Amino acid sequence: MNSATLDLINEKLKNEPQEILDRVLGYLEGILEDKDLQYNDFELTDEMKKQLKEIAERPLSEHVSEEEVKYRIRQKYGF
Repeated sequence: MNSATLDLINEKLKNEPQEILDRVLGYLEGILEDKDLQYNDFELTDEMKKQLKEIAERPLSEHVSEEEVKYRIRQKYGF
């Protein structure tokens, strides 16, 4: 990995709030997941694209953590 690139990323993000850092991390994780996919042969509908855009633009404070989702599923379905 090019250390100059990492230095530049660190410089750009050093004064950003945690919400921005969390979004950048999510974006990075998405990129790394995508590179592992062998193929992508599906097409999103306009409605799906709209829903994804709305989710992406939602403040992090409105998202639910993975742990909370698991808790709610256990409570609702009993496992």
